[in-house]
Parts: sequence; C-alpha cells; structure tokens
Amino acid sequence: MRTFKITFLIAALFAFIACGNTGANQVDSQQNGSSKQLNSQEESIQANANESEQNSDAEAKDDKGPDDDESDKNSGGSAEPVHLDKSMFLDKVFDYEKNPKEWKFKGKRPCIIDFYADWCGPCKKVAPIMDNLAEKYEGKVDVYKIDTDEQKELAKVFGIKSIPSVMFCPKNGKPAMYKGAFPKSKYEKLLNKHFEL
Repeated sequence: MRTFKITFLIAALFAFIACGNTGANQVDSQQNGSSKQLNSQEESIQANANESEQNSDAEAKDDKGPDDDESDKNSGGSAEPVHLDKSMFLDKVFDYEKNPKEWKFKGKRPCIIDFYADWCGPCKKVAPIMDNLAEKYEGKVDVYKIDTDEQKELAKVFGIKSIPSVMFCPKNGKPAMYKGAFPKSKYEKLLNKHFEL
C-alpha cells in the first residue's frame, strides 16, 4: 500500500511537471507569435515609411519642371540676384521718402525682393531658389536681395520681423509680402499669380 502511494505520488509529480512544461510551451509559443506579429508590424511600418519617402522624392522630382533641372545645374549663370542698399532701393523700386503715403513702383520690370540675413538657416535654403529664379526669369523679372542686418531702415519701413520674407512687386498695383521659406514651385506659382507670366 505504501509503495502504491509513493508510486502514485511520483506519477502525479511527473504529470504536474509535464503539464507545467506544456503550459510554458504554450506561453512561449504565444510570446513567439506576438513577437513575430510585432516584427511583421514593424517591417510593415518600415516598408510604408520607405514607400512614402520614395513617393515624396518622386513628388519632389515631379514638382520640378524640365527647366528646373537645367536651372539647378546652371545656377552659376550670368543672371544673379542684385543686393540692394537704401539708395539703390529708392532708385530701382520705390522712393518712400518722396512718396511716404502712396506706393509708386519705379522698376522697368516686376521684381521679387528677398529680405534675409546671413545667419538665418531658412534664408540659406531660399538663396539658391532666388538664384535659379533670377536666371530663369532673366529679362522678365528682377530679383533683389536685402540684408536686414545691413539695411535696418529698409527692414523697418516694410515691417520685417521674421525672415526670410519675400516681397512681390508688380509693375502696376501694390506689392505682396510672404513670410517664411517655400519650395521653388510655390515661388513660381506666386510669380504667375502676381505678375501673370
């Protein structure tokens, strides 16, 4: 009888250990399944991120017209933005001393004026765009630059508080000011809107 009890206890113990291992195996397999699912979700997210990055690259390329690539390559051409000081501004754009209350544009062609500073990061992104626009629209639009650190009076007259700020001056009508850095395609849309090119 005693032997039977010991044998029964040993059998029960083995059964208990076996059940514990089976449960542990089930937990392990559930954890493995969860981690596999997590890994596949991460891979899916990464794939989506890569795909959206490729799409945005493709959109950026699509945003460029056939002329853009040429102007990007040839930004060292003859047409460049002209840096204005106060006297040049009064002569080429608008004499606010003689006409303090009424805008009278003095230019022969419509113009863009980029208010910038050398230390400004976004201004550095806009600079090559202005170079490209000066070259692309040579003879149609004048592109000017005003350093707000050097030309404080001009910055004050036009209320420049954030840079870059780009002013579009049509031959007829009042100028329009846009604050912030935009892609080249946006500046070209604004050119067409204000100057009807």
